[in-house]
Amino acid sequence: MLQTSLGMACQSLGQPERALELLSDAARSGQCSALASFQKGCVLSSLGRSAEAIAELLRAEQFAPREPCVHFQLGRAYAISGDAKKALLSFTTAMDLCGAKDSKHHQIIVNAQAELLKATSGVRADDEYTIEITPRPPVRRRRRTLQL
Repeated sequence: MLQTSLGMACQSLGQPERALELLSDAARSGQCSALASFQKGCVLSSLGRSAEAIAELLRAEQFAPREPCVHFQLGRAYAISGDAKKALLSFTTAMDLCGAKDSKHHQIIVNAQAELLKATSGVRADDEYTIEITPRPPVRRRRRTLQL
């Protein structure tokens, strides 16, 4: 659990390569491997390594098949790789698992799905096509210090 938490912290601090090392170790250890696989998939996706991200997120899906966050990130990874059909399927699954239609998470999924549909508009189902969705850059957060 500690390695997973440290990996998440490294990702937040803009150190994705170090985060990958820690999350890979955590996923191999077997403890909290669902969370470690999910976070590793998110890091890989943010680095644009969609094939690796999909493999890791599918592993996380085996551990947590009813977790909407896993399906949402899987949809984003499929979209980055250009597989619109699988992306839409993953987004739809995430929406079904999300629950309340007025929740913040449901709206985020709807927006991602709409963005994907907009990117593929005018394309027939039997056409070959590629979708270009750029991964989000890592978020850098400033440290806050308490003043006494």
